Amino acid sequence: MKNNPFSDINKNEKQSIRKTLLMQLKLMVIKQQSTTHLM
Repeated sequence: MKNNPFSDINKNEKQSIRKTLLMQLKLMVIKQQSTTHLM
């Protein structure tokens, strides 16, 4: 298997997407917690 640069780019993209998704999840959880505190 040759080391093609596209695979590296793909990996980096997937990682960044995962990171953004995780951040969004954290924000959602924080929002839910704050709303439950107000209840």
